[in-house]
Amino acid sequence: MNSWSGSPFPPDVRLSDVPQGAVLARDRGESRVVFEIAGHPGWLAKLYRSPLGVVDAARLKALTLLPATLTDPAQTDVVDRCTCWPVSRVLDERGTVVGVVVAKAPRRFFAALRGLSGRPTRPAPLEIDWLVREPEAYGPRGLAVPDLGVRVTAARQLVAFCALLEQWDVVYGDWSYSNVFWARNSGDVFVIDLDTCGIERREWIESPEWEDPLFPNDSQPPLTVHCDRFKLATLLVRCLTGVRRDPRTAYAALPDALREGRFGAVLDRILAADTPGERPGPDELSAALEEDVAALDLPVRIVTEEPDELEEPEGREPEPDESAGSDAAAEPASARTGNVTGHIPLTANGSAPLPRPPAVPPPPASPPPPSPAAPHSPPHTPPRPVVPPPPTAPPTRAAGAGTIPPPPNTPPPASQDVPMPPPPRTPPPAHRPPAPAVAPPPVPSPPKTPPPPTTAPPTAAAPPPATAPPPAAPPPMPPPPSESPPRSPLPPPPPPAVPPPPAAVPPPPPAVPPPSAVPPRPQSAPPRT
Repeated sequence: MNSWSGSPFPPDVRLSDVPQGAVLARDRGESRVVFEIAGHPGWLAKLYRSPLGVVDAARLKALTLLPATLTDPAQTDVVDRCTCWPVSRVLDERGTVVGVVVAKAPRRFFAALRGLSGRPTRPAPLEIDWLVREPEAYGPRGLAVPDLGVRVTAARQLVAFCALLEQWDVVYGDWSYSNVFWARNSGDVFVIDLDTCGIERREWIESPEWEDPLFPNDSQPPLTVHCDRFKLATLLVRCLTGVRRDPRTAYAALPDALREGRFGAVLDRILAADTPGERPGPDELSAALEEDVAALDLPVRIVTEEPDELEEPEGREPEPDESAGSDAAAEPASARTGNVTGHIPLTANGSAPLPRPPAVPPPPASPPPPSPAAPHSPPHTPPRPVVPPPPTAPPTRAAGAGTIPPPPNTPPPASQDVPMPPPPRTPPPAHRPPAPAVAPPPVPSPPKTPPPPTTAPPTAAAPPPATAPPPAAPPPMPPPPSESPPRSPLPPPPPPAVPPPPAAVPPPPPAVPPPSAVPPRPQSAPPRT
């Protein structure tokens, strides 16, 4: 709920900082236009018909800062919940005060009343005028008859509001049915037009049916808090009984527990005082009300209101009342001159508002469809490698170790980086001695390939698994003499059905003697004589 405490505006704002949004009213009272501030939902700018003078500008400045002096959270709550307290002055380019920023009334104070034709009129603030009606007036307009609990709630909040004003010596003065809104379910009240309040006193102002005999129209003296005390007592007896016009008649209709108790006695002193100073203040009135209400033993009310912070429908400019001349005539004058608009329709029987449909939880999220980039890929299977590994990984060369022969009956790899010894089950050629325990010294052939410094004796490897190799053929391998390095860290698998060619592991030249013999080139040279 927007309120004075939650204002996002500084005490003074430029007119350019409050861009006009939806217009809610034009030429109403002292304002020329009231509109929603674009970019700040729930906040209104009220521009005056003429700029304020120096005195009124200073008065409005003091009003915007008064709530900051409160130390009681309960009093701050009264400002936030029950009043449309001004939060900022609006200045033009010359620094003149041309308007004020206020919070929009919460949605619980709005209703769409049914016209005499049975169709609902446009949504409008539900003014407290509708709390002061005969019981038979509510049904045709789509409202339930307010019970005593709703009326007592309104009375309590009105008294708390006046007690706060009197603490600051602030004079409201502009009491009328159209300046107080009413929530039909809870009885909450919301007072508007507080930017015109005076400090200590204000100019005389009065609405019909709100005449104060001690501040008469003929002399029009400045108003003080003593006038507010009389207007408050008048509104209380009307709200608690639904009786209009003469406040003494409404006083006589009070429930016995209220009229004959302390509360009734304080009300009588206010209404019958001969001088303004004889009128008791709102603090005494509040204490008396609480004392007598406790004796009423009112039932506990369970109020269900729509949250105020929900997004409200967009405002719109005033429209002509439905069925002008028939339904419009039955509307109270204040219902056609509300300061703001909103939307809360009522049920057909008027017993309760039609709340917004409850938030329906979204259906469970369905599994996401497969990615369009790979519609046929398994969801959790990595892509097949370019060179699939064999069933049993071939032995690898450890750091500092010699070459490890491949498993028996396994063709040698295609790489010719290091000469490989013959398989252990194949006898060496006749011209070559058995494999010694120590590897032979480096052989000059083949060129460009240095022999390993140490060759470990052949070690029988684990026999290959009985399963056949994967059916997929490996990618084309380079020819045997190729000097290119292997394509992957693991040597590629050998062709399955091709026997090892004799040249795969070339034997030493025929003329090469055992390790102790000299190199072949000196033997091939003829002896010198």
